[in-house]
Amino acid sequence: MDPEVRPLVPSGRAGYPTANAPTLPVDECAPPLPADHRLSFSLYSTLDELMTELNAWAKTQGLGFVKRRSSNHVNGKPTRVDLICDRGNLRPSTANVRKVTTSKGADCPWKAVARALRQNNRLWTLEVTEPNHNHPASDSLAAHTVHRKLTPELQNLIRAMSRATSLKPREIYSVLRLAYPHAVFTLRDIENYRNRLFGTPQPTTKRQKQTGRSAANSKGAGTSTSVGSDLDLSNTQQGSLATTGTSIVGAEMSGLQDSDNLAVLVGSSDLTQI
Repeated sequence: MDPEVRPLVPSGRAGYPTANAPTLPVDECAPPLPADHRLSFSLYSTLDELMTELNAWAKTQGLGFVKRRSSNHVNGKPTRVDLICDRGNLRPSTANVRKVTTSKGADCPWKAVARALRQNNRLWTLEVTEPNHNHPASDSLAAHTVHRKLTPELQNLIRAMSRATSLKPREIYSVLRLAYPHAVFTLRDIENYRNRLFGTPQPTTKRQKQTGRSAANSKGAGTSTSVGSDLDLSNTQQGSLATTGTSIVGAEMSGLQDSDNLAVLVGSSDLTQI
């Protein structure tokens, strides 16, 4: 007998499979949450606590779960939150929850409900109402926004290298990816963080480039500002950060094996103070 298959609904109008929709055998789909997992019978003080544990399990399975909508408000706070797989259909939703977009949506049917009922003293419980997925587990956790995070340490390094060197986002990404191979982040995360720090870069016209070069030439070398002057860094640290752009992006990156080496190169012993 052929293995059970579930239709993969192509992108388009959600919930309405088209003719000749591709199928996937059950044993190739991402696994369901085990029925005996503690999430199924535990009480949680906050929804965040529940979501943290749920996505901690999902992280080991190549999955991610997100909030779809909240309802049943008591004293202005929701007591019911509908959850879906992040490869499911987020629409329709009027909830004020984090937007998750993906080009890999499969209209996954997985659904669950988190509730804070009065009989449970408003502690949160989880009920999985549709346990099955219709897609394989992800090969990379970076495919899931919920698992991507720039830690404070990474943010400090991005901020320092952005201000004190001429490194571009892609080069910063290469440096950090080599130094932090197990961290989950993307080039877009770095670009978004830089945009929050410095504003979204605007397109530069040919005239603006020419004007900028003329202004720079008129100032002369004697009036240039030292690298990293807007940071509370020592001269040694500023020099280290300035040379990072040319010394560790390229062949020299082979010597960058871990975050400790990166800290030495950029003088980051005080980066947490930046």
